[in-house]
Amino acid sequence: FVMEHLPGKPPARQFDDDMASKLGQMLAQLHQNTRTGNQVEAQPYLPTKLTETREKYADTLFANEPLALALFGWLESHVPQHAFHVVRLWGDPGPHNMLVSDGQVSGLLDWEMTSLGHPGEDLGSARWSVLGFASPQSIDRGYASVAAAATVQDGDWFEVLAHLIRAGQALDGTAAFLRSETDEVTLPAMGLGLVTANLLRAAAVAWQQPELM
Repeated sequence: FVMEHLPGKPPARQFDDDMASKLGQMLAQLHQNTRTGNQVEAQPYLPTKLTETREKYADTLFANEPLALALFGWLESHVPQHAFHVVRLWGDPGPHNMLVSDGQVSGLLDWEMTSLGHPGEDLGSARWSVLGFASPQSIDRGYASVAAAATVQDGDWFEVLAHLIRAGQALDGTAAFLRSETDEVTLPAMGLGLVTANLLRAAAVAWQQPELM
């Protein structure tokens, strides 16, 4: 419905560093305009988020991928310590959910995953989403030009978390197909390709090994 009434189309391969910077700015503006008044300590919020992720994908991702367990250990030992303001999260930011017309963003789509949480959750998802299109650091630059730099400083942690969650989602889709809960044949193919790609990219960020990208 939205795409029928707004100008523009998804940017696909036209998405570049300038658009990534604009995406970072828009996320920062969303977070600035919706943040709550009181600061929240990163502990226990982020460890709880990790526990939820571990439990959600316990029977798929963490049961079958040793690298996922190693990355989870990295997340546990590098939990950001900065207090933060709870904000409205887009939930699934990235070029796949944007409309662009004449070089300008004309629409932001797919808000079904919106929630309240740590701004870094959106930032990590956005960094995940632009790989292959633009530099994740372009997201950071755009974000830091509007909002607190502390969120950007923790960007690597949130990006690794985003990769793990996407890998878990891909494996869950494969499991659903194998249980005949869906006949969407793309799910097992995505599970085979995206799990490895996400884990390798997460490892590249966590352990500063860009050759794994």
